[in-house]
Amino acid sequence: MLSIKWGIQWAFAHNGDVPLFKCERGELPSLGCAKGESIERIYNPVGDTDSEKIFCSILNALKAEFSECPSLPELHDYLRILQDEIVDHDREETILNFLLTCGEHVRKFFHIFFMRRDIHFCVHVPR
Repeated sequence: MLSIKWGIQWAFAHNGDVPLFKCERGELPSLGCAKGESIERIYNPVGDTDSEKIFCSILNALKAEFSECPSLPELHDYLRILQDEIVDHDREETILNFLLTCGEHVRKFFHIFFMRRDIHFCVHVPR
């Protein structure tokens, strides 16, 4: 998925299962704001995938937080806050793996929960 923000081309690729974004068509969780509040939705998914919803929610949160392009350290710190918010919604069920590029810079994030039922143990790989 591609989008343009602050004159920079952004791309997003996601694999996983994110319960926060299992919502009805037209619904989009607001990230980066107090619970119960919402932010202006400029970016809206065209389809029904959680990947589209996550990407649009991240872009909307960035737009609400920064009026102009932040420095890479500021961007990195804020993306960490958004990642934590997504994962903290349901730490047990969330599998969030993504690549996000802005221009030539790439941000990767992995939150994976592994379970092997045949041996009866669970291993949680922290971020």
